Amino acid sequence: MNQFDKKNWARLIVKSSLQEILAGKFQVPSQEEMETLIRDNFCDPFDEYKERKKIRKLHPGWSEVEISDELERQERAQEREIRAKTRWFIQGTIEEIEKLIKSLNQEITKWKVNNL
Repeated sequence: MNQFDKKNWARLIVKSSLQEILAGKFQVPSQEEMETLIRDNFCDPFDEYKERKKIRKLHPGWSEVEISDELERQERAQEREIRAKTRWFIQGTIEEIEKLIKSLNQEITKWKVNNL
């Protein structure tokens, strides 16, 4: 999600779907479609090995059970954070897509009035 902001992401989707939009066949991607796209492209997977090393370094006296419990807690926390950020990002991107399509349709209408 850090690689693009919502406006740029929306522009990319609109540009890649321009033919569908002009034909009136474009459907704004659903929340689920957007989430899959974002997760596949922008979310780093939880690195268990790296996190386990950090926990061992911070808590050298902990048992493997304590380390595993902390690892699970961190993974759940990261997943909650990603879900929250993803929902916020998706909602903003969908709003931007809708604004861009509305603006595009208004410009097409103006062009038709002036040129046809």
